[in-house]
Amino acid sequence: METAEILKLALGQGGSIVILIGVVWFAYRLFIKFVLPAHNQTIERITASHAEDRQAFRLAMENCSLVLHRIDNNTTEIKTDVDVMKTKLIKLSSKVENIQHS
Repeated sequence: METAEILKLALGQGGSIVILIGVVWFAYRLFIKFVLPAHNQTIERITASHAEDRQAFRLAMENCSLVLHRIDNNTTEIKTDVDVMKTKLIKLSSKVENIQHS
């Protein structure tokens, strides 16, 4: 086989397909070796960060719930104290009226 025939085969339609297959195979290997692992590492980092964020959010919500519960208890105590003072004030007011009318 002469050089001209080899060049004709390499640069012809058959050669183009072989080169195309080689380039696609090379690109596939690069993608599998470099791009895909980097992408997977990014996904793993995002997932870990998301888990940390969820934990922080959960703790914040638990703290808010505890504070809300304490506020509710304090409000109940204040309401009870106000009711007691109101009852005492009504009794005192009636005593004052009795004294004034006597």
